[in-house]
Amino acid sequence: MNHPPAGHRSGEGPRRGPLRPVAGAPRGTGSLPRGTALADTPDTPDTPGTADTAGTADTAAGRRDAAGQGAEAEAAPRTSGAPAASGDAAVERDDCLDDLRRLKAEYDNYRKRVERDRIALREIAVANVLRRFLPALDAVARAREHGEVSGGFAQVADLLEQEAVALGMRSFGTPGEPFDPRRHEALTHTYSADVEHAVCTEVFRAGYRVGDHLLRPAQVAVGEPAPPEGDSGDSGGTADGATDTER
Repeated sequence: MNHPPAGHRSGEGPRRGPLRPVAGAPRGTGSLPRGTALADTPDTPDTPGTADTAGTADTAAGRRDAAGQGAEAEAAPRTSGAPAASGDAAVERDDCLDDLRRLKAEYDNYRKRVERDRIALREIAVANVLRRFLPALDAVARAREHGEVSGGFAQVADLLEQEAVALGMRSFGTPGEPFDPRRHEALTHTYSADVEHAVCTEVFRAGYRVGDHLLRPAQVAVGEPAPPEGDSGDSGGTADGATDTER
C-alpha cells in the first residue's frame, strides 16, 4: 500500500512550485496562450529566519567584543594606578607612625616633668614645715652636749629627730669636710699648714637640707693652706707705688 509523502494532505494533489513561463512564450501578457504547458518547478525547503539569525549572532558577537575592549580599557588605568595608590598609603602610614612616636615622646616628657614638679612641691612643703622646727632641734642638740637629755625628754627628742629624718631632712657640717660656700657659712678663717685645701675645721651650728632645698647653712670655722711666700701685701704696695711713680 502506497502512503502519501510527508506533509501531503489527503485529498490534495501533488504540490507544485510557482509557475514559470515556457521558453518562447510572449512576455508582457497577463495570460498564456491556449495549449501552453506549464513546467513544474522542484520544491524548495522553506528556511524562514536564517538571515535574521545570522545577523543577530553577528550583532551579539560585536557587542561582546566591544564589552571586552571596554573592560580592558577600564582595567588598564586601575592597574597602572595601583602602585601609586600603594605608595601613597605607605607614605601616609609612615607619617602616622612619626606622629605617634612624637606624641609618645611628648607624653613621656610631660609625665617626667609632672613627676619632678610633684616631688619639688612636696619638698617645698616639707621644707617650709621643718624650717619652723629648727630652733627645737638646736635646743635638743645643745641639751645633748650638756648631757641634759634623759628620761621622758630623751624619748621625745629621739622621736622628733626620727620624724624629721623620715620627712627627708638631712643634717650636714662636720669637721674636716670640704668647705662649700653654697652650704657653709664661714664665721672664722685661719691658715694652716696641715690642710691642702679649704676645709671646715670646726662646726658651730649644723646645717639642714631637704632634697635639693637648703633649710639652713652650717656655721663653721674655715682653715686653708698658708699662702706661699712673696704673695704678701708688700708686693701689692710696690705695684701700687710703681703705678703712682709712672703717673
